[in-house]
Amino acid sequence: MFSAFLKILPEKYIKAIDNSGRKAYELLDNLLVWANTQTDGISFEPQKLDLKKTVKKLISLNEYNAVSKNIKLSYSISKEISIYADLNMLNIILRNLISNAIKFTNSNGLIIVNAEQENNKVIISVSDTGVGIKKSRLQKIFDISVKTSTIGTANEKGTGLGLLLCKEFVEKHGGKIWVESEIEKGSKFTFSMLCCSNKEIEEQKSDKK
Repeated sequence: MFSAFLKILPEKYIKAIDNSGRKAYELLDNLLVWANTQTDGISFEPQKLDLKKTVKKLISLNEYNAVSKNIKLSYSISKEISIYADLNMLNIILRNLISNAIKFTNSNGLIIVNAEQENNKVIISVSDTGVGIKKSRLQKIFDISVKTSTIGTANEKGTGLGLLLCKEFVEKHGGKIWVESEIEKGSKFTFSMLCCSNKEIEEQKSDKK
C-alpha cells in the first residue's frame, strides 16, 4: 500500500521524505555508534583506502541535503591520495562534518572538502561559508561535558554527538582535529590522518601482531 502511495506523489515530495529519513537515520546512528564506543563495542580495522573515492561517495549521499538549501557542495583533492584508515570511522567523520556544514550554511552558500598530503600525513578539511561559531563555543566544541548542539539555518536539529565522535575516531587513528571559524564568514574543520606506503602499512600491521 505504501509503495502504491509513493507512486502518485510528486518526485519532490518523495525526495523530501527520503531526506527526512536520512536525517533521522544519521541522528540514531550517531547515538548507537557513541553507545558502542563507550563499551568498546566498535571494531577498529584500518586499511588502505582511496580517499577521493570515499569523499565522492559521501558528497553524493549528501547532495540532496545541500541542493534543498541551494548550497554548492564540492571537493578538491589535488591527486590520488591513499589513506590508512578504518572505512566505517572515516565515513562517520566525514559524514558528520559535511552534515554540520550543510546545517549551518545559508542558501547560496559553498562547502568544500579538501585534502592534501604532507609527508606521511593527509590533512583533510571541510570548509563552509556558513554562520560561523562564537569564540566562546570554539573552546568547548569537542568537550563531552558541554552541550553544544544548536539549531541549524533551516531549523535542523542534532544530538551534539557528531563532533565528539569525530574527535574520538580521529584520535583513534593517531591524528588531530581542530576548527577555525569567523562569525558570518564560515567555519573550517580540519583533521589529520596517516598516509603511508604499502611498506609502512605492512610494518604497522606487524607491530599489532
